[in-house]
Amino acid sequence: LLTLLRTFAPVEKVFPPEAMKQLHLERAAEAEALDDQNNSGTVVVHAETKMTVQSEEAKKDGATEADMLFIMFAVDVFKHFDTDDSNVLSVPQVRNAFTYFNIYMSTGQVIKVVA
Repeated sequence: LLTLLRTFAPVEKVFPPEAMKQLHLERAAEAEALDDQNNSGTVVVHAETKMTVQSEEAKKDGATEADMLFIMFAVDVFKHFDTDDSNVLSVPQVRNAFTYFNIYMSTGQVIKVVA
């Protein structure tokens, strides 16, 4: 999971003022096409803007925002139950995670599942 997140995680990218102006103009054109009455059409950008965007790897592999949200949720769950920060879940930690999601298994059953 952590490898997936590192590979497909959104990245911060700095956009120069001209790129931001172009982005705003594209959004304004989309809004106009949708007949958005709240669009003023005025774009003033004076500074670089840092935004979180989809990584090139995620674009290449077709990872969607829903995929990323699921991976991020799974990583959060993993980190919550990795109580010793080993980046590996032990059988008791997996069992605790399952129990959290109302999946009740004996230690022996969990061993069979993760083996």
